[in-house]
Amino acid sequence: MNPRELLTQLRVPPGGSVGDRSRKEFGSIPRIKYRPLGSFSDYVCEELGERNSDVRSGLMSAHDLFELSESRFGRVGPGTIDALLAPSGFELQRIRRRTALLDLVWVLRSLDIAHAGDGSYVQARGRSALFAAALRLAGAERRYPTLQWSDIAIHHPASDPRTFLPPGRARDEEVLMYQVQHGIERIFKEIIESDWEKLTIWLLAEMVEGIDLALKSLMLYSGARTVGQFYQLDPFLGPNFEYRGHATGAFSAWTYLLGFFLSKNRAFEERLCDETNLKAFDIDARHHIADVRGSAFLTLEQRLVNARGSGGHQVKNAENMAELARRRFTLFLHSHRGAIKRHASSSFADESPSHPPRTNIETITEAIADMATSVHTSH
Repeated sequence: MNPRELLTQLRVPPGGSVGDRSRKEFGSIPRIKYRPLGSFSDYVCEELGERNSDVRSGLMSAHDLFELSESRFGRVGPGTIDALLAPSGFELQRIRRRTALLDLVWVLRSLDIAHAGDGSYVQARGRSALFAAALRLAGAERRYPTLQWSDIAIHHPASDPRTFLPPGRARDEEVLMYQVQHGIERIFKEIIESDWEKLTIWLLAEMVEGIDLALKSLMLYSGARTVGQFYQLDPFLGPNFEYRGHATGAFSAWTYLLGFFLSKNRAFEERLCDETNLKAFDIDARHHIADVRGSAFLTLEQRLVNARGSGGHQVKNAENMAELARRRFTLFLHSHRGAIKRHASSSFADESPSHPPRTNIETITEAIADMATSVHTSH
């Protein structure tokens, strides 16, 4: 599904209110199954959340979850992983391989949390068929065999979401989070991969519209989420023990790239150029990251300088549109401040003794006022 269409479907209609509708109605996307590992993918999508709940409540042991997961993976055909690793120039093959890896690391992450504090677990995991398969698929993607932000967001099937939580309100909100983040990441990727050699006012307008949609969707998600609802989910999205990275926006390469593109943000540049982070970033972003590291990545300002040199009559309009994009993106960053602020704190330039940090609610209120002003002045 097109990311802009996805985020538009998740929005509350004009005049509507999140509080007026049940979670099941709100943001529902028709489910279209995408199960590259057959019955094992079914297990991840339809049963694992309840088994995780059973472990937390003491109805199932971590060992039993391990045995069950290995048993379910044992039903996968012997040539399935080999077929996913076969050389292919088709995008569908890459999508299947990435989704299969997502299913494997989703289960492995559940096992990591279930076995927290068990010193013998790491060795047992290393001997498992599950880990061996994940290691092979991760090798093809040049990444770690653990849950990463790209699994949560950009490569997560929006119409067939995987979940850590059992059926209920918390899982509804978990799914909404994945769908919103999926749409945002793909819009940012779409912006970075646009043909900026042919800078036009229409291309800039599409960028502003995309960032605006990402901001509104994040605001919508903040309004729909129940405070404290994810205390059960948080451990699953935390650090990956011996591996670099974790499943939060701290490893959103496309957010950092967009920040660098819009304003040559040095904090984001440092984050992208840290060699230890590379394998935790989305593989599709790595050639752009290489350009940043090699000073070959052209920012929007550099593109505008080139446009000024061509003497185009719409240069002033382009500069105004670029400034609007920066304003929208800054509001997005402050609304999505948690993980990003921890790892690129100097990007929040307004935070000083005379400008105390704002809460998400304060930022969202400002964003609404800013949007209203933009609409008023554009008419």
